[in-house]
Amino acid sequence: MLNFSKTKEEQEGISMPVSPTLIGASVHCEGHLSGNTDVVIDGKFSGTIQIDGRLIIRPGGCICSEGVECRTADISGLAEGPFTIRETLHIREKGALTGDVSVAGIRIEEGGMFNGSCKTLSSGNQLCAVSLRPVAPESLAEKPPVVAKPEKKKEKR
Repeated sequence: MLNFSKTKEEQEGISMPVSPTLIGASVHCEGHLSGNTDVVIDGKFSGTIQIDGRLIIRPGGCICSEGVECRTADISGLAEGPFTIRETLHIREKGALTGDVSVAGIRIEEGGMFNGSCKTLSSGNQLCAVSLRPVAPESLAEKPPVVAKPEKKKEKR
């Protein structure tokens, strides 16, 4: 007979650490992934993701998504599709993201690639309008331009 009652830890209200969900390098998943844990992708995933935790795409990992919703995303592999990220998006040196993103904060390392549009989420996870205004040319005239000068190479004798 199977016993599906709560574990001793659950009965006493002790929270157990939750292991992240891992999609291994040799695995290709299709469908809908949802939950309250972190998700680490070393393999390939196609479909939708809706999680409360972090999404980590490691080098060699790949997502072709119809939609991703997560708390934070850390991308070192390849990702495609619309993303809604409640906190921060971090695209690492060899990571690449193609698609539209709604996010509270974004960081792209040198070498990381982002191709798409980005909308900023406010602290209440609502889209907020960001307006940019051009700088008046006369304000630039007040400051001298910064000119980079190449270093002189020392000749060996």
